Amino acid sequence: MSPESTAPIKWPKITVITPSFNQGQFIEETIRSVLFQGYPNLEYIIIDGGSTDRSVEIIRKYEKQLTYWISEPDRGQSHAINKGFSRSSGDLIGWINSDDLLLPGTLFTLASAYLNNPVAILMGDVINFFENSKKTKMTRANHVSFEGMILPAISGVSWHQPGVYVPSYLVRQVGVLDESLRYLFDQDWLCRLLRVAPVEYMHKPIAKFRFHANSKTVGENFFWLSEMEIVARRYWGELAIIKKHHIEAHLEMVRAATYLGNTQWNRRMGWYLLIQSFNFYPRICISWSFIGLIIRSILPFRFLSWVKSRLDKAML
Repeated sequence: MSPESTAPIKWPKITVITPSFNQGQFIEETIRSVLFQGYPNLEYIIIDGGSTDRSVEIIRKYEKQLTYWISEPDRGQSHAINKGFSRSSGDLIGWINSDDLLLPGTLFTLASAYLNNPVAILMGDVINFFENSKKTKMTRANHVSFEGMILPAISGVSWHQPGVYVPSYLVRQVGVLDESLRYLFDQDWLCRLLRVAPVEYMHKPIAKFRFHANSKTVGENFFWLSEMEIVARRYWGELAIIKKHHIEAHLEMVRAATYLGNTQWNRRMGWYLLIQSFNFYPRICISWSFIGLIIRSILPFRFLSWVKSRLDKAML
């Protein structure tokens, strides 16, 4: 056996950042999922936004095992993560929100992937789970590209933020998160990263994403549309082959969906936007999403509300 084969592995330093605000019911499970990985070169940073619940008390229980933590008011999730970036010194960087979890062995999986390809954006799969339910759904990372990320819903892109880790040299190259975006700062950041780096798929789940009533994904999804358009318009001009009208048609269709949903019902506005969508890109009318919205637009609202309530119960 050669001396090289018996040399100890020099594990890369992995920085994990947890932004947090008033997630005292979840944060301890998140912290333990990171610290109890047993990874020998971990830099764990928690940036709390001045929580008023039990969060700070819980964080203090683990402060000797943390690289850095602070609790003070901030300007939101992206600002908190950027504060973590400014404190990081790892070779590989990612973040896990204070209501999500790393799966056992994740940091070793990430380290091995980084050692094999230290210039790539690393992407693992993510298990989505629902609070108070045994149901889960897997998001498998695939088909991720710069062009596809401009509007993932029409390009077949599949990815989930808890499964993304980035070499630190790329963060220095493309910059930090855009704090003017409340929801899609991760998509915008990934667009910038994909301009300059390839993706390495790990083809295994590395994190769990929690759906619950107070999460932005569940509680505020109605308000994502404006940022979807900002991100799309920010980058589509860079692509010579981009089908701009297809993107515009999809954005109009998403607007229609908000008026044909249970949160804000306006059948006339929904029809108008579906017509606009068709005018931008007539072939959109053969998509299942468009057909589904046409069906929704002609069904009685009370019937749709009843169907939604039955589906919600089925998820429990």
